[in-house]
Amino acid sequence: MEYQFRLQQLLKIDLKDFQKYYLESEKMPSQKFIPWEEIQRHNTESDCWIVLGNCVYDVSSMNHPGGDIIQIGAGRRADPLYYSYHPSSTLDNNPLLPKYFIGYVNDGSDVQYFSNFYRDIKVDVENLFSFNNWRFRDNPTMYLKTSIILFLWICIYFRIHFVEAKSVVIPLIYSVYLGVLHSLIGTCIMHDANHRSFSSYESINKIFALLFDIFGGSSYTWKMIHNLGHHTSTNVEGKDPDISTPEPYVRRIKGTQKQHNWYRYQHLYMPVLYCGLLFQMVFRDIFAIMKQEWNSVKFQPISYRELFLFGFSKIWWISYSLIIPLLFGIQSYQMTFAVWVIQ
Repeated sequence: MEYQFRLQQLLKIDLKDFQKYYLESEKMPSQKFIPWEEIQRHNTESDCWIVLGNCVYDVSSMNHPGGDIIQIGAGRRADPLYYSYHPSSTLDNNPLLPKYFIGYVNDGSDVQYFSNFYRDIKVDVENLFSFNNWRFRDNPTMYLKTSIILFLWICIYFRIHFVEAKSVVIPLIYSVYLGVLHSLIGTCIMHDANHRSFSSYESINKIFALLFDIFGGSSYTWKMIHNLGHHTSTNVEGKDPDISTPEPYVRRIKGTQKQHNWYRYQHLYMPVLYCGLLFQMVFRDIFAIMKQEWNSVKFQPISYRELFLFGFSKIWWISYSLIIPLLFGIQSYQMTFAVWVIQ
């Protein structure tokens, strides 16, 4: 079954060469070519097929070492995800794959091609971590930073809404701090947890990934838009949803955008507008869930569990951030709304 380990070799040949080589090989089992239409139907947690190179694998029953992150690739080509999430030692020789092999794709037009550059960079990074005895996950410094961020958030939240201030300016200043902590929770905790790189334990990753839901976002749409869309086609126009912009737009983030006079002042007004980023994400998530896609990224079917979490998290967010302070906080309604917007 040596042929099934040679992912890199499969990625470097087109379909005709692939068929000619393997149809003539005695190592090859009985041929089964599967159309993409059939593969795309197997795109759920309980029915998960993935495509690597020209090979199709049914990993529905796999006890995946990396947890449920494998389900993002269900029913589609998973090469970019596979390469980015796996260590260099398993890129060409993954002992878990052969038992899940079920056939080949019958359309080679979508085959991805990779040079050795990415592999070399990955090896260099792994060697750097090994040389310095650094941890890829479960880093004590990471847990300390997480504890400090969450502790400060709790303290400032209660300071704003339940401790009387000597000046009306103080709650507004603290709300800016709270906004900074929101961004740190997103970039330093939730981001890594949703990539399943915060911890080696799946349960810990899921717990910290839920912080995004608690603070108004959606870990489900994040995995679809960011993990699947952005990280598999980073900065690729038309494929990366994170750089998709209408015309005209409020900010300029790429060279292909048409130049407008107001962009020269975006360093002044964007910090203010970023206060509303969470509101933009909330409404984006709602529309994305309804459409089951965002820009160029088609979502995996949402489960009832994910749908319940999505609805519950939005209710929880509006409750702790606005309704509870309005009902039980000491600030005026006007100040509470101002803090809600700024944070």
